[in-house]
Amino acid sequence: MSNIPREVVQEIIEYLPDIDVRRSFNIYRKVAIPPAISTITFTQNPETVLGSMYRYTLPNLYDFPERDEQDVENDVIDIIVNVRKNTVDTRMYIFRLKPKEGDKAKENLVMFYKGNLDGYYWDYSNYEWTRE
Repeated sequence: MSNIPREVVQEIIEYLPDIDVRRSFNIYRKVAIPPAISTITFTQNPETVLGSMYRYTLPNLYDFPERDEQDVENDVIDIIVNVRKNTVDTRMYIFRLKPKEGDKAKENLVMFYKGNLDGYYWDYSNYEWTRE
């Protein structure tokens, strides 16, 4: 290993999943945050708290009078946190009402009531991670 340039060794170690090994070589990576998460702003205090689930209201991507008239839910994020002995499991579900684009497998799922808004569907994104 002494014949391998240090830069090459560091490049290889960057891809190791063991953070302790990376830390011993002083190699850190930025946490990859999907664009859908990094650009969302939501209310500071959860609207609903059920056990370990927190619901936050998002600004609606598509806000129009019919949505209010038919009492259709706002776009939301549900965050579920489970604290265990050695880990913290987090799941985040994002629900947004969007216009249909032709993806029948995705658009035929029923998440929430959407009234007579047949041209719209609930888009659903799911993110999960565990922290030790």
